[in-house]
This record gives sequence, structure tokens and C-alpha cells, in this order.
Amino acid sequence: MRAGSPRHRLRARIPPPAPHTSVHWRSVRLARRHACSIKL
Repeated sequence: MRAGSPRHRLRARIPPPAPHTSVHWRSVRLARRHACSIKL
């Protein structure tokens, strides 16, 4: 079945997320959790 081949190509074209971006999101998540804990 060639239905999934084009999708795979598009996904391959997109570059993987950079490590610094993932770290940033992780910090943002921690900050949000911290804010929630302060609110409570």
C-alpha cells in the first residue's frame, strides 16, 4: 500500500526538534507546575 509513503516523506522532510527547544519546553512545564503549586 503506497498510501503511507507520501506521509513518511513529508515527515522525513521536517527536521527533528532541536535539543535546546525540548529543554525550553521542559523548563516551561516545570515553571507552570511551580506556579500551580504556589496558587494552591
